[in-house]
Amino acid sequence: MPAPRVLIVDDDDSVLQYLSMWFEQQAIMHECVSSCADALGLLDDHVYDLILMDIRMPEEDGISCRKTILSLHPSACIRMITGFPDDAFEAGIPPVQVVRKPFEKGQLFDMSVLASQRYRHRVGGRVVNCA
Repeated sequence: MPAPRVLIVDDDDSVLQYLSMWFEQQAIMHECVSSCADALGLLDDHVYDLILMDIRMPEEDGISCRKTILSLHPSACIRMITGFPDDAFEAGIPPVQVVRKPFEKGQLFDMSVLASQRYRHRVGGRVVNCA
């Protein structure tokens, strides 16, 4: 059965496991990868309603990866996840697009709702703003 799709990009396995468990409980399809290169590979073949991406990753940081994704997929909806919100501020990422670690249940619920809304609009042939 079709469902919203979320891509989670983080080099921390415990974060991937935690978010995977959350989205599984919400019946939201999701894939987890640990690098920008892996994310870009999946984006070649799949459409995601929401991308959650860590800012601090070893090979290519999330801010650089975000720019690459948006240049290739301008309608992508990306939320940066970080324990260091100043990194996002310095990069000019709007606070509404940043989710702080450790996660709160309300933040996770909001991400589930956003993914579901974007999915319904995508299936209906409309694009919903990510902001």
